[in-house]
Amino acid sequence: MDEGIAALIAGAAAAVGGVVGAFGGGLMSARGSERAAETAATAALRQVQDQGAVEHAHWVRQQRQTLYARVVELYVAAGVDLVAAAKQLKQVTPLSESDKQDIRAAVVALEAAISQLALWGPQSVQDIGGELRTRIKSVAGTLFSWSDAVAWEPDQAHLLTASQEEARRQELDGWRTEYRSDLRTAAETYNEFVRIAGQTLQSATAPAPRADTSAC
Repeated sequence: MDEGIAALIAGAAAAVGGVVGAFGGGLMSARGSERAAETAATAALRQVQDQGAVEHAHWVRQQRQTLYARVVELYVAAGVDLVAAAKQLKQVTPLSESDKQDIRAAVVALEAAISQLALWGPQSVQDIGGELRTRIKSVAGTLFSWSDAVAWEPDQAHLLTASQEEARRQELDGWRTEYRSDLRTAAETYNEFVRIAGQTLQSATAPAPRADTSAC
């Protein structure tokens, strides 16, 4: 082969090799840049999602705190009415219709707040709230029955025998004892509600960061 032609072929081969090498290197560089961009975008998206989750969790916690406080406030308000009614009944004075309406209104307001626990949860607070509602309604029902017993007057009450008077006294004492039992159970349930609600608010933390899967 002529040396000039051989040199030309060698030069051409070198040139082709250089072009191929440069192209290949550029392709690898481009792929590396693309991968880096994808990694950065994934990380940025994850940060935005995590921040959104944190803000949402904080908002939910605020809603729960407001509702829990409302339940406590209405429980105390209902309790004041119930205790005042019991004090009146202990003096053998029946409740007026206005007294009963006030108690019903207080209980209904508490029930309305408790029903909203289903929206914000968690289930543990919702469950104890439902039990608290049942206990308060039981106290109110006992007071109304006690009042009916106090208000009952036979046509000829002055003709009651000693045994009949004793039976009536025992009946009233029975309602008083039942009221005390119901009230104590309601108070215990309320204390449990406060405990569980407090634990829920204290344990409300930001969600744990997700694992970085960009290298997968």
